[in-house]
Amino acid sequence: MKKVIPFTIMILTGLFSFQAQAIGELISTDARSFALGNLHALSREFLNPASLSFHTNPQASVSVLNQFEMKELNTFYLGGKYPNPYVDAGLTVSHYGYTDYRIVQVQSGFAKKILPNLAVGLNLIYFSESSFLEERDRNCLSSDIGLYYQFNPKLAFAFLAANLLHTFPDRIENFYGGLSYEVVENCSFLLETHYGVNRYFNLSLGIEYELVEKFKIRTGIQTGIKAPSFGVAFQQNLWTMDAGFSLHPVLGVSSIIGVNYHF
Repeated sequence: MKKVIPFTIMILTGLFSFQAQAIGELISTDARSFALGNLHALSREFLNPASLSFHTNPQASVSVLNQFEMKELNTFYLGGKYPNPYVDAGLTVSHYGYTDYRIVQVQSGFAKKILPNLAVGLNLIYFSESSFLEERDRNCLSSDIGLYYQFNPKLAFAFLAANLLHTFPDRIENFYGGLSYEVVENCSFLLETHYGVNRYFNLSLGIEYELVEKFKIRTGIQTGIKAPSFGVAFQQNLWTMDAGFSLHPVLGVSSIIGVNYHF
């Protein structure tokens, strides 16, 4: 019985990873992006390092992602970012799994504005996977390159090349491109495409609306796995609290809760 539970969890993880294009992509997911259809390039957190240059204040973040209501599939995430006039920087640490199967990821991000409205960024990622099925841990180094361009206060474009360089044989390159547009005041529409080198294609659609001052509602969908999502955000002074939920058509509900502190 002790062996059945780990095998079951790994099968579920593998099934979802195949459709979501690697569990490593979920480790850094923030609650806002999760609720808006699992965005990457348009993420305001650490998925796209170029977004670091559009933050004016240092920030600390913590979040917990639960997949399919199984505590063994929890991801714990701790991060911080520090904008400065020279190079904007961020650091995140993520832990996924349980005793018999564990992933630890450390990601450092750097960004610089090369034009007033255009920033480029680089992620350097260390990824370690341990399993009771393997004699030794698997370790990987990879990197992401991102762009973020703010056409005007209402329209922005973002691009992310993930796993562009890596040392994992089974880790694949993924490319994301998206647009964010404020259709009406306090209501934004987000559209992002995702293409993997294995010819996997996904479209993410999201809407974010500030229902009342400092309270936002979000909804989104991924066409690749037809997974709808939604979430809310509340800001109080220097604190922001986010929650997101996603419904997988086969495996059920996943949720994420995050807290950000702006210095």
